[in-house]
Amino acid sequence: SSKSGPPQTFALLSTLSTQIRAKFPTTSRDTQRLGFLHAILMIIKLSGNNIEHKHLISALNEIKLAHNENSPLLLKDLDPFLEQLKKEKYILREKKSLMDNESVYSWGPRAVVEFDPHNMAEFIFKVLLIIYNNFS
Repeated sequence: SSKSGPPQTFALLSTLSTQIRAKFPTTSRDTQRLGFLHAILMIIKLSGNNIEHKHLISALNEIKLAHNENSPLLLKDLDPFLEQLKKEKYILREKKSLMDNESVYSWGPRAVVEFDPHNMAEFIFKVLLIIYNNFS
């Protein structure tokens, strides 16, 4: 049986030194965007590196990221955000088939270079561990 608990909050921590980090000014919006990018990449990776648009939306709704007023992006803002990630080469978007208009997302070349698979696996493990500890 699952326990009901308080909503979970996840934080991304920089391992860069203060001197290096100071060279890259960021805003809270940048941090939110990076967190949302991590979540999207994690969902894609856990889906075997291919996920249909409707399943991505469903997964984001399941973890309460795409519809919460306090989220960095509301569901209505998701398509432009995904388009931006595509332009920045973080994700690839292809049509499922010639007959089907459904889009399928996978990791783009920039995500492959910038996000180490071991670090991503560790991030996924920590998220799953928190979920398991709070809901089992």
